[in-house]
Amino acid sequence: MKTKNNRQYWFISDIHVDHTNVLHLSKRPFKNVQEMEQTIIENINKVVRPNDVLILVGDVSLGKKESWVRFLSALTTKNVILVKGNHDRWQSIPKDMLLMIVEQMVIRMHGFLFVVSHYPYRCSAWRAFWRRLHPSVLSPKRPRDTGLWLLHGHDHRTSRLVHYHPRMISVGVDANDFKPISGEEIIRIVQMQGSSLGNKKDNWFGRIIKRKKKHE
Repeated sequence: MKTKNNRQYWFISDIHVDHTNVLHLSKRPFKNVQEMEQTIIENINKVVRPNDVLILVGDVSLGKKESWVRFLSALTTKNVILVKGNHDRWQSIPKDMLLMIVEQMVIRMHGFLFVVSHYPYRCSAWRAFWRRLHPSVLSPKRPRDTGLWLLHGHDHRTSRLVHYHPRMISVGVDANDFKPISGEEIIRIVQMQGSSLGNKKDNWFGRIIKRKKKHE
């Protein structure tokens, strides 16, 4: 979503740089991880301008620090935030190349609040039983439903929306043709769902208002 200085927020997750197994585990259409990485970088740089902010919603790289540096150095924008995923090894992350590193945050776009977490919302035991969902949906690593829309990754599904929860949008590459998704597109998805987003609108644009920091 564009801010007052024409900056836009973009979201992407589950890139998995240097993770060869992800090609067959997620059935990704690439010959190797090098082709996958290059395609994703090109897709990011086609739309994300130098002034824009790119929010990596976890699982960027399983590799060493060199893999992170190679990936981040290839991006047009240097305004990059990491919402840490379960595959992002703290010791490998080049902290000086990122604006911030968080476990979870709340972002305001076009006057509306969104939770941003690598993990989808945690399900209730009743919903998990009724929908016959995998036990992982009960994990305490997942955020509790706050009534706000959630932007997330982690599950590698191929659809942005999910049948068992009405307010979650996957920003994972598998659901978005290996491209980042803009704040504007996220707002359009929510409006198409006919939701009020669970809160009132105000005059702020593109402001990150709350974050839970990652400590070493």
